[in-house]
Amino acid sequence: MNNNQSNSTNETYIVRDATGSTIAQGKDINVTIANNKNEKTSLPAEVLEIQELLERLSKSHPSQTTAQQMKIASQAIESIESDSDWKHRAVKALQSGLLETFKNNPVWTFIIGAIKEWSQIDTSKIS
Repeated sequence: MNNNQSNSTNETYIVRDATGSTIAQGKDINVTIANNKNEKTSLPAEVLEIQELLERLSKSHPSQTTAQQMKIASQAIESIESDSDWKHRAVKALQSGLLETFKNNPVWTFIIGAIKEWSQIDTSKIS
């Protein structure tokens, strides 16, 4: 593949960071093959939006302990919950399986739990 060739098939992918940690896995993710340091992995916008929020929160808050990670997740949940459009998109991302790739991350697990609760509420009541 070329340096920045995208592949959006129905195959299962595992995306790893430079340390070898899995950052995404699934069938319905968009993957950009990165051949140099300047290229980034491309994930769906719904996932990237939450990931970017978590990165911002992690930079300004400690995240070494479980309690600290839960505080970051709580702040992320509050941000998502306060925006009905974002909340709706998060529920749709969950329903389409986009968040399953993050279920082993402690911060994401807490957020996914909240989104699952929202998804069980009647759609007309999500605000």
